[in-house]
Amino acid sequence: MIEDRLTKEILNTLLRNGADFSEIFIQRRVFNNLRLEDSKIENSSSGYELGCGLRLWVGDSTFYAYVDSLEKNKLLNAAKVLSSSINGSSSLKVLNLAETKSSYNTSVKKFPRQAFRIFKIKCFITT
Repeated sequence: MIEDRLTKEILNTLLRNGADFSEIFIQRRVFNNLRLEDSKIENSSSGYELGCGLRLWVGDSTFYAYVDSLEKNKLLNAAKVLSSSINGSSSLKVLNLAETKSSYNTSVKKFPRQAFRIFKIKCFITT
């Protein structure tokens, strides 16, 4: 989703003022909502969210920022602001980024966005 070079730049920016550890969390979410009131569908909505959380640790303290974009300038700005919330300097540098895969495998038979709305409504009303 973001290039390795940018990832390293963000992580190093987060670490530069003395943080012990930093991380980036990217979330992409597709959602479908139906609001049921008195056994009637009152509202339905669907959408897409994309954002990035930045977190750093200094001792027992945690600092967090969220950006609703993956644009380079916004991510770097958030990293600078977050890093400036602590004082000090760090010799820590991000050396190597390695992709890891979870050993826990799941599969989705049908994504909610693939189901017809009438089917979703029937599920709400019968439960």
